[in-house]
Amino acid sequence: RLVLYPSGDKKRNGKGHISLYVTMVDTETLPSVWEVHVDLKLFVYDHKEDKYLTIQDANGSVCRFHEMETENGFAQLLPLDIFKDDFNGYLVDDCCAFGAEIFVIKGTCRMDSFPRAKEHVPYYTYTWEIKKFSALLLDSYDSKEFTAGGMKWKLRIYPQGHSTSSGLMISGFLALMDRQTLPLHSKVCAEYKLPIKNKDQSKHKEKKGNVIF
Repeated sequence: RLVLYPSGDKKRNGKGHISLYVTMVDTETLPSVWEVHVDLKLFVYDHKEDKYLTIQDANGSVCRFHEMETENGFAQLLPLDIFKDDFNGYLVDDCCAFGAEIFVIKGTCRMDSFPRAKEHVPYYTYTWEIKKFSALLLDSYDSKEFTAGGMKWKLRIYPQGHSTSSGLMISGFLALMDRQTLPLHSKVCAEYKLPIKNKDQSKHKEKKGNVIF
């Protein structure tokens, strides 16, 4: 589905612009580890010329959707002053139209499509204690770097939520820090648990899953 920010997605530097994203839905029906690569184009309809303005990544980069990133698009799709200018034909009689073209290059994949490690990699536990949480003002915060499974990682939280969860709940992610050191075309498959501890142990919250980096 398309997600539109008429006044700009300020959390992703979209102030003063129209922001538009494509979000994958019904991902719970996909395998526990999945990844989809797409060639994505977004469109804004020009009523005067009866044609669409096409916006895509200038470098031709492929968009990557996966369990931890189900949304891709442009925070700065079109400046608001250009969009609202009658001369340009994008907003006519208070009506506008947007579209998307999605070409799937690489579909979903399962954990069992990757070679299994010959030796069991032990679980690693890292605890990140955050003090004065109510005073956090930035969009996101990173933990200190830690090593697990021979790779370097960080935890990243968005106190006010991220993407479609913005303003609704805390968002937390596991980030691989040394991806550039991997051999060409190599992937890292990680099984993780992200718990939030409560003083009352019966009220701990936990999210778990698998992800490919």
